[in-house]
Amino acid sequence: MRPYSKRKLSVLFRPDQMAQIEAFLDRAGGFSLAGEMAIVQMFADMQEYAPCEQILQACEYEWANNWGSQDLSERGSPGAEGAIGVRNTVSIEIFYFSLGLNLSSALAAVEQEIPVECFSVTTRSGIYHFGKADLEGWRTVTGELEGFKWGRGKVCYIAPGKPMKIEYLNEKLYMWDTTPVFSVQEANPQ
Repeated sequence: MRPYSKRKLSVLFRPDQMAQIEAFLDRAGGFSLAGEMAIVQMFADMQEYAPCEQILQACEYEWANNWGSQDLSERGSPGAEGAIGVRNTVSIEIFYFSLGLNLSSALAAVEQEIPVECFSVTTRSGIYHFGKADLEGWRTVTGELEGFKWGRGKVCYIAPGKPMKIEYLNEKLYMWDTTPVFSVQEANPQ
């Protein structure tokens, strides 16, 4: 479980429940960054309406029927490309609708939690690599894109299936909208 996931859930669940949630999220290499964020948001949203054990039971079912067979880079991500993303979105929708809850917060979880550590984002037009953020959110930015010449940037918005918004410095401040985001992945430090 990533540090920001622990921080978010540790105020909502008892230590024994946290241990169970962490064991689930860490099994078989864990979940993609976007998948973990959506599942963590789901736990946070549902904790007032269902016992932790019931949420974990639903997650175990989904693991056996969907997430367990997915590649780690896409596991659980509502923004994964093609049928996997659709299946992951439907899985999370079912959790929410079964309790009569609003789904929007889980699908927007990536927008709310921009990672502090290094990560990569795959969009329709290429791959962006982000270094660790400083205290104000600025980080090194490189990319596998034609004509890409940035040095420092700040991710302002990120959500699977939508354009990412980046502020970047190149002699002056610019705002850039990417093509739609396919996936968000942890990366090795640059």
